[in-house]
Amino acid sequence: MVNESKFVRILRYTLISTYNVNTAISVSDDLFASAEDLARRVGVTRSEIYVRALRDYVLRHDSEHVRAVFDAVYAVESSSIDPDMMAAQVEVRSEWEE
Repeated sequence: MVNESKFVRILRYTLISTYNVNTAISVSDDLFASAEDLARRVGVTRSEIYVRALRDYVLRHDSEHVRAVFDAVYAVESSSIDPDMMAAQVEVRSEWEE
């Protein structure tokens, strides 16, 4: 399980608790219409669209989460560079520096 930041834990509690926090946001007419259309297509409320978007945004910008994702990838994949690729990169870089 990924260690969640305090903010994400509070947000998750707020989103699943029976006590919801209401907030007002300003969005462009185009974005509002797109959100309305998406909510209708996936069969959820407009509020749920905004909750999901905020949750996704917070998780993508939570440095602990980003680090955990990279750690998971590199736990099974090598991070070393193929020697031929390294040689090609060095050659191209030296051409740029001329």
